[in-house]
Amino acid sequence: MEFLHTRAPLFMTLVTIYFVLLPLLVYMGIRFAKKGDIKNHRRFQIFIFFISLAVVFVFETGVRMSGGFAEFSKNSIVPYSFLSKFLIVHVIISTLSLFGWIYLVIKSYFAFKKDMGFFRVKHKVFGVLVFFGLCVSSLMGFATYIFLFVL
Repeated sequence: MEFLHTRAPLFMTLVTIYFVLLPLLVYMGIRFAKKGDIKNHRRFQIFIFFISLAVVFVFETGVRMSGGFAEFSKNSIVPYSFLSKFLIVHVIISTLSLFGWIYLVIKSYFAFKKDMGFFRVKHKVFGVLVFFGLCVSSLMGFATYIFLFVL
């Protein structure tokens, strides 16, 4: 199916749209905290986190059922060597961001039940790093989509 006039399978297009929007969604959650609404910040971030995990599951399942990266790269004009190196960097950044986000969700959940106290500063600093990683990963994922299904 050629959704948005690309060669991408529908699941890949929908996943890419979600991950392009993810930094905006996360920022919406951050805005709650900036306004002092910690309960909604917490709820929204946890909601987005679990939706993201579900989307990653759809993505991983779909890629494997479609033949994987090598199969997708066959129709691209971008050289495979560049694509594979770009993908490795993207996966590293995405994985680090995901594990950072998992850490924040778990640590913040338990700290919130008690009192954020001293963890609040660490949470902000680490949250900025995770948010930056998610933004970079989102851009690289979109670029990968363009490399594989548009060019």
